[in-house]
Amino acid sequence: MDLLGIWDSVENIDFENLPKKFVLKCTHGCGYNIICRDKEKLNIQQTKKQLNIWMKEDYGKKYSESHYSKIKPTIICEKYIDGLSDGQLPIDYKIHCSKGKVLFILCIVREDIIKKQIVNKNFMEISNSLVKTEITFEAIKPKSYESMIKIAEEISQKFNFIRIDFYDLNGKLILGELTFTPAGGKLSYLNKNFGMYIGNKLKI
Repeated sequence: MDLLGIWDSVENIDFENLPKKFVLKCTHGCGYNIICRDKEKLNIQQTKKQLNIWMKEDYGKKYSESHYSKIKPTIICEKYIDGLSDGQLPIDYKIHCSKGKVLFILCIVREDIIKKQIVNKNFMEISNSLVKTEITFEAIKPKSYESMIKIAEEISQKFNFIRIDFYDLNGKLILGELTFTPAGGKLSYLNKNFGMYIGNKLKI
């Protein structure tokens, strides 16, 4: 992911020099994101206020994910990634792994509502893997899929559990993030039986 800036204080952000589209994130937690599709429509004062709130929070203590408490609160700015059409975010391919093996892939598309699909390593849908309240869609197998799998398996070899996120832009692979405790380790979107099946595969 292309970085446009790194700051340890909200007041150091030079909004005038940021491009029309960008994404601001705080690195010491989850969900600390501001997606800007048009800087002219961005309320900069409200943005600063929200970032300051996040910068003061101890996400690790608040959500029992202690490793986040060891991260120095920092703001980063990433290049905005356009999806397949103007204004649409790309599909997020979240590859869940254990000791170098793919457990499952959660595909997410963020439109007006969030839609999900779970597939296996062969990119075949795993039926009854999501709870019934989740809204589903049929994910597109990305052109860089084989590279995603290879990289995910290499990264995950030394870890009992890790999730590696990727995007694909017309065959160009983009690494999103690595996380060890997705959704606080709850993964409440999984069907109970499928969740138990995955849990039994982990050797912790």
